[in-house]
Amino acid sequence: MIDIKTIHVNPQNPRIISEKKFEKLKNSIKDFPKMLRLRPMVVKADGTILGGNMRFRAIQALGLELKPEWFTVAEELTPEEEKRFIIEDNVSFGEWDFDILANEWETAELEDWGIDLPAGWGIEDVVGENPPPKNNMHAVVIVAYENIEDLDKLTGLYELDCIDITEDIKNQISTQRKVYVFKK
Repeated sequence: MIDIKTIHVNPQNPRIISEKKFEKLKNSIKDFPKMLRLRPMVVKADGTILGGNMRFRAIQALGLELKPEWFTVAEELTPEEEKRFIIEDNVSFGEWDFDILANEWETAELEDWGIDLPAGWGIEDVVGENPPPKNNMHAVVIVAYENIEDLDKLTGLYELDCIDITEDIKNQISTQRKVYVFKK
C-alpha cells in the first residue's frame, strides 16, 4: 500500500484535457464515485501517477479526500515499461458502435459521460431549432434509429413522402438502422 500523501501528478504526462471535458470528468466523479474504486489509478512506488492523472486532478479540484482503494501501485515495472504504460493506458483501440449506443442509451447521458457523438446524431441535430423553409427542400436522406416517432416528426415537418430503400442497401449500411429516402 502506498502513502496517499505522496501521490502526485506526473510532470511528464503527455495527455491534456479541455476545460469542457474536465468539467464532465468532475461531474462523472461526483455522480459515480464507485468508478474510482472499480478502475483505480496506477502509481509508481514514489507516488508518481502513471495512469489516471486527469482523474487525480479532478479529485483535487473537487476537494475530495483521497482514499487508498482508488490507487494501485505498479512496483514491478521497469522504467521502459512505465513509459510504455503511460501511452498504452490512454490508447483507445476500439471504436464505438453507434447503432448500439443509439438503441440502448439516451443521448444526454452519453454526452454527460464524455462520449463525442457524431454530427447529426439526434433528431434535434437534423431539424434544429430553426429548420429551413419547406419550399427550399428538394431531397433529404435520413438515418432513423428504430424510432418511428422521429421519422413521423420529420415527414410531417417537411411534408415528405417516405420511400423505404432496398434491403440490399440497408444491409450495406447497417443491420440495426432503418434507412429512408425522403422526396418532396
